[in-house]
Amino acid sequence: MKNLLSQKPVLLFITLAGFFVTNAIVAEFIGVKIFALEDTLGLNPLSWKLFGQSGSLSLTAGVFCSGRSCSS
Repeated sequence: MKNLLSQKPVLLFITLAGFFVTNAIVAEFIGVKIFALEDTLGLNPLSWKLFGQSGSLSLTAGVFCSGRSCSS
């Protein structure tokens, strides 16, 4: 086992797989929600303008969708 983990491609694969699985699990718990990053961090709302459009840091978190639980 130690010999297997010393190979760089195997270690990279395990690291990336762990990251993506963790990301999917966290997304399942959060669900499809819109949240403001400023409120989460306790900061004043940040308003920005880009090419005449204004916005803030309102983000979404998706849900892992598979099988019949998905709606088309």
